[in-house]
Amino acid sequence: MTCTKCTPSTYDLTCVDCGVRLVLSASSSRDKKTARRQQEAHLAHIAHVAGEDVRAAVLAKLKVAA
Repeated sequence: MTCTKCTPSTYDLTCVDCGVRLVLSASSSRDKKTARRQQEAHLAHIAHVAGEDVRAAVLAKLKVAA
């Protein structure tokens, strides 16, 4: 899942697709507890930078993908 307007090696926190990619990147951690904390931190940062509406859109897209 890559954003058409961003490069694969960077994350634009205002872009929903990039937000999804960022949160999913934390799920590859070996420790599930650490991965969950990283995902929550990424979502909190997205909300801080881009707003709660972008965070909600990222969560909605993650739920559809799961």
